[in-house]
Amino acid sequence: MHRRRLALAFVATVQGACDRVDDSKAPPPQPAPPVPIPPKPGLGPPIDAPAPSPDAPAVDAAPAIPADLAAAPAWSGRSFYTGHIRATAVHSTATLQRLGDRALVTVDIREQKLRIGDTAPPAFGPPVRRTFLGTFDGKQLVYADGGETITLPCATKTVRVASATAVRVPEGKGSCEGDQGEWKPGKTRAQKALVCGEMASEMDAAYTFVEPPAPAIEYLWVNDDCVMQGGGYRDVPKDGSITSPR
Repeated sequence: MHRRRLALAFVATVQGACDRVDDSKAPPPQPAPPVPIPPKPGLGPPIDAPAPSPDAPAVDAAPAIPADLAAAPAWSGRSFYTGHIRATAVHSTATLQRLGDRALVTVDIREQKLRIGDTAPPAFGPPVRRTFLGTFDGKQLVYADGGETITLPCATKTVRVASATAVRVPEGKGSCEGDQGEWKPGKTRAQKALVCGEMASEMDAAYTFVEPPAPAIEYLWVNDDCVMQGGGYRDVPKDGSITSPR
């Protein structure tokens, strides 16, 4: 879902119809650069995607944003998808600005390369920004992502939010018995939020937005295979840092 493919074109130069070509002196063919696969469809290319050729067309160019929509109040929220079973953790900060039925979604995506045996969490790469223009009627958020139309059902919900430093730990159900994990410390508070899409899905675009001036919250999902698969909301630290998931 939401895949992109990049076509790589190579142009060979022929010296002349009458020139003799010495194949033995021709340089060996160079391998084509890898085609990046988005870590989470609908959210753009990975952080370490190879730089495009100067002759290549712009990919995912930002749309022209109307000034009145850009000045609208920004609802915001974050998501963090990680786990021992994943090769890459994906952290996103999203904002939603609305004016009438028009909507602007801005998403900053950061990646963290995960390796089994790391004694310390690897650093996150720099953010990549995606912007989407669309519509929001109170029940659906609709926008174009490349040549595809994304439609996300939205609902205002009251969610439970743990502290900014809370981490996910197994409930202790045992191996592969549906352990969704729990917060430690377990104290939570209630927060009203606009949830668009299915946050528990690791493969589809989904966002949670909180109306200002309330502070943003973060949806954390940890996939440790049989040990723990689950998530929930926690507060965003006041300094905006990304805290440990477990």
